[in-house]
Amino acid sequence: MQPQSLVFEYFFQIGAGAALGIASVVIPSRLLYLWIASKMTARTRKGEMD
Repeated sequence: MQPQSLVFEYFFQIGAGAALGIASVVIPSRLLYLWIASKMTARTRKGEMD
């Protein structure tokens, strides 16, 4: 194995780890945001019905 490919693999693993870390934070917060938004719209629709 060449040193260059070792360095590339090292950076690739760091990049993959960072991407996984970001995804594990962003995806749940995005889902939570969508859930809250749907709750809010449901509440306003109920308010209009009354």
